[in-house]
Amino acid sequence: MTNNIQSSVRRYKIADQVYDILRAQIIKGILVPGQEILVDQLAGRLDSSKTPIREALNRLKGEGLIIGTDKGKMSVIKLSSKEITHICELRVALEMLALRWSFENIPREKLQENLRMLREAEEKLKRGDPTHFYEVDTILHNLIVNSAGNQWLSQIISQLRNLIEITRNMFTSIERDKESLREHIIIIESLLKGDKEVAMKNLNSHIEHVKSHLLCQILHQEEEISENLVKKTK
Repeated sequence: MTNNIQSSVRRYKIADQVYDILRAQIIKGILVPGQEILVDQLAGRLDSSKTPIREALNRLKGEGLIIGTDKGKMSVIKLSSKEITHICELRVALEMLALRWSFENIPREKLQENLRMLREAEEKLKRGDPTHFYEVDTILHNLIVNSAGNQWLSQIISQLRNLIEITRNMFTSIERDKESLREHIIIIESLLKGDKEVAMKNLNSHIEHVKSHLLCQILHQEEEISENLVKKTK
C-alpha cells in the first residue's frame, strides 16, 4: 500500500512539472497556436512516461490552452478574431470590476516600484530590447486583480489573459510594446493621484488598445489564409 501511495505521489509531481513546462511553452509561443500535440513526441523530449504527459495535457485542456478534435488529436488553441473580441470584452469587464473592488487596497509602494521598473524597461525598449518589459508587463494587472481579494475573479482573469498572451506572442511589435508601456505608466500615475474614475478610464482604454492591435493582426492573417485557399482552388 505504501509503495503504491509513493508511486502515485511521484507520478503527480512529474505531471505537475510537465504541466508547468508545457504551459510556459504554450504561453510564450514555443508551442505555437494550432500546433498538433503528440504525446509520444513530448514523452521523448521531456524524458517522461506517457501517463504524466496525458495528465498534464488534460489540465491544459481544462484551462482552454489545449483543444481536442473529433479525430482524437490535440493541438494548441488558435483563436479566431471573434474569439479574441469576446475574450478581450470579458477581460475588460472583469478587470474594471477588479479595480473597482481593489482601488482602496492597492499598496502605493508597490505602484511606485512598478513605475520604477517600467521606466527601466522603457529605456531598454528604446534600444529595441523588449525582454524587461515582458517581465514587468503583468505586474500592474496582477496588483490590481490580487488587491481585490477574490480568488475566483483572479483565476478567471488569469485564464483570459493567458489566452490573450498566446495570441499576442504571434504578433510581437516593439512599437506596440512602447505604446502598452506608456499606457501602464498612465494608469499607475492616475492610481497614485487617487483618481478612481480616470484610472478606470485609462485601464479600459489600455485593454481596448490590446484588442484593436490583436484584431488587426488576426484579421489580416485570416484574409491571407482565405486568399491562399482561393488561389489553390483556381
